[in-house]
Amino acid sequence: MRRFITYLTFLVLMICAAPCFQLTAADEPAETAAEAPTQTDGAAAEKAKQQTIEEDLVVTATRRATKLSKTPIAITAVDQDQLKTQNINDISTMNVLIPSLQIRDTGTDGQGSVEINMRGIGNSTYVETGEPNVSLNVDGVYTARAQAALQMIYDVERVEVSRGPQGTLSGRNATVGSINIVTKRPEFDALKGSVELETSNENGRALRTMLNLPVDETFALRANYVKIERDSPYSFIRDDSVLPINAGIKPTYRENFGDPLFNGPGSAGSRDEEAFRISALWQPSSSFSWYAAYEQFEDNAPGNPLSLDTERILSDNFLTAEQRRQVESDPWTAVSSDPSRLDMTIDNFRSVMSYDIDGVMNVRYTFGRSQFEQTLVQDIDGGIDIQIVFYDDPWINESNTHDLTFTSTHDGKFQWTLGGYYFDESNQRTFGVDFPPFGWVLFHQPDIWAESKAAYADMTYQANERLSIFAGYRRSEDDRGNRDGGSYGPGTGNPACADGGALGNVSHQILVGDLDGDSSTGLYGQDCRIDDLTNEKGFSYNDWRAGFNLNLSDDTMLYMSAATGHKSGLFDTRIRVLRTDEQLAIPLVPEETISYEIGAKGKAADGRLRYSVNYYYMDFENKQEAAILGLGDRFCDLNGDGDADDPGEQEIGCGTGGGFTDLDDNVFPDQNEFFVANIDGLDVQGIEFEYQYSPLPQHQLGGYFTWVDATFKNFLSSSSVQCEQRFGGGNPCPVENYEGNNPKNTPDFTLNATYSYIMALNSGATLTPTVNAYYRSSYHLTNENLSGVAAGSLGLASDETNLFSDEQDASLKLNLFLRYGSAKYDVELFCTNLLDEDVRSHERFDTGGIPTYVYEAPREFGLRFRTLF
Repeated sequence: MRRFITYLTFLVLMICAAPCFQLTAADEPAETAAEAPTQTDGAAAEKAKQQTIEEDLVVTATRRATKLSKTPIAITAVDQDQLKTQNINDISTMNVLIPSLQIRDTGTDGQGSVEINMRGIGNSTYVETGEPNVSLNVDGVYTARAQAALQMIYDVERVEVSRGPQGTLSGRNATVGSINIVTKRPEFDALKGSVELETSNENGRALRTMLNLPVDETFALRANYVKIERDSPYSFIRDDSVLPINAGIKPTYRENFGDPLFNGPGSAGSRDEEAFRISALWQPSSSFSWYAAYEQFEDNAPGNPLSLDTERILSDNFLTAEQRRQVESDPWTAVSSDPSRLDMTIDNFRSVMSYDIDGVMNVRYTFGRSQFEQTLVQDIDGGIDIQIVFYDDPWINESNTHDLTFTSTHDGKFQWTLGGYYFDESNQRTFGVDFPPFGWVLFHQPDIWAESKAAYADMTYQANERLSIFAGYRRSEDDRGNRDGGSYGPGTGNPACADGGALGNVSHQILVGDLDGDSSTGLYGQDCRIDDLTNEKGFSYNDWRAGFNLNLSDDTMLYMSAATGHKSGLFDTRIRVLRTDEQLAIPLVPEETISYEIGAKGKAADGRLRYSVNYYYMDFENKQEAAILGLGDRFCDLNGDGDADDPGEQEIGCGTGGGFTDLDDNVFPDQNEFFVANIDGLDVQGIEFEYQYSPLPQHQLGGYFTWVDATFKNFLSSSSVQCEQRFGGGNPCPVENYEGNNPKNTPDFTLNATYSYIMALNSGATLTPTVNAYYRSSYHLTNENLSGVAAGSLGLASDETNLFSDEQDASLKLNLFLRYGSAKYDVELFCTNLLDEDVRSHERFDTGGIPTYVYEAPREFGLRFRTLF
């Protein structure tokens, strides 16, 4: 509490000092402004000035158009020029521009997705039942799957990132924020277009095109095509020390998907993306408009491979001497036994109709339909002795969104918004994991579905010229279910396994083999159905927000607010306790948070400085986190006396002779399950400061500073990190309490600064060098917060000192850009991650208890050329 009061006092002093700062700075710019014309030449100087002192962007985060500096929430908006300047092609690198945003490239472990983390909160479940903590939207249409977050950002009007719970206005799964990508609308004024070519290291190449076609004064079309390819920066080492892949699986992955040493487009770590968009805008009158767009995105690169770090594993484990030498000489070396390949296609249709009724209100109907289809194979063992391959064939996701909104447009003091929302989603998925020689587990889920309905209202009352009060409420109802889902694995004796067509007419000849040598069992030879996962659940909850904003002066606004958010619950997780053959139903209830925020926005120095500062405190209940929980020893107690050591009880399926192991005398539980569970909660507080400053017309400085303090409450989980070495025997590790730990991927401090100098040339063109620096303090890559131990302390013959650590050291990234721009064409040189920092973005421990890693992008440099017509 003392620390809370200290930081709150500090923030209040900053806010109270803002008007004084403004008055002090205002005394200086007159002389500076008078000198400005002497810095450049005439019209060119004015052009440079217009480019550095931007007007407020207009945003729609509160369901009505408001200026960014007058919107009483923590929000950052960036336009296409800012995205291009920072070489941002998708949201995976947007943390450079957005405070408190961390994007985790989960590589092949994330099944072709990224994890969006905001204010220290993220979600590590990428499967069909996983739900994000940050709501991702395109033109107001919700995107349900984390894989879709990798869609390229191109030809956009702006990207709005709202931080803090957005449950009232954005709905479910916005407990820590929302992102809305607003695409560029067709324009009626003229025929125009652009073609952009790019080349970079690692054989990178890109093509971006745009054509705007006005048909008449009321109807216009716009088309885009984008293609990006780049070889993988990784060197791959073949790992043949494990069992060959064709042990039980025919045909082999190598036969179907090629050489695991291939590093061209489509390999792990490469880029192989293609997208197009066709949009239309019809505006027959000043009161009605209809925007519609069809977009398709294809991705054939499965993300970065999992890598071993020789400083954090034992010298004599998992790598030969030659492999270890290669990995030590270049961390961008991955040990691979099988190829990783991806074929993902996302089709989107979006429609936005808007009708103004006589200056009284606006009626807006937003519809979106999305279809996501994915097939992939991934080597996810990272080069350890146990071979692990993941296969997805196929995953089909379809969703529909309907949002009807009524918003007042009159000039009265009382403004309001009313709306209704409906969302439905269905998943059809068959996926498996291959663990030679232990066997294959197949999950067939023909219909995992979700349905969400909501009604919401929001209002703002202007009490006087300076004070406005706002409040909102949303009622949501969610239903989620799994119809006919089941898991399959080795085993005999189940009558359902005798039906080769038990799962319909879907053929899986590529991935399913006869593991037990009996072709009469299972699905096309795949062995018995282990669990019936059919179940469903319904949830309902209320969200609200309330607060006020006070204009301390014409240039300074203070706001205070409280808001709630919910993350959807899920149907029960069913787990079979092997020791007792009991099936447990473990519920996952909605995650909920309440947030309190105080902040200020303003401008000073004659408008040349714009800033936003806020303090927030969030309290989570029933926080949803991925956990490993122990369910006791697994043994076969055939006579029911509680002891598996009786004569005759070591039969097939028990003890060393079968799939179970008798460990009932061991202090560690032997059956552990990985699933998403509710924990007691999480406390988060922080400060965000964002600024833009132009000391002279041709100079522009911008950036942000953030501080966050996030700690778990009671959180029981089991580790999986080399337990035998760390704890002297037993597998897996004992249950630990992560209470007081920091959430993964949460640096205490981040600092970003971007400086541009716009030189206006006599020809009317501009030459703009830009430098960007992005600093993050150290953070942990897992919730366990492992600080690392010396090998000697474990009695191991090694001089390594950082074993088992999950800490990523503080890092600094420098990005450089030099852009020449004219009315007809642009040329830009760029270099990102100039220092070539090797920064881990993801860590995985369930690969046999050995830590494997995913790295953020290495240094990239190149040239792009764009011509305008």
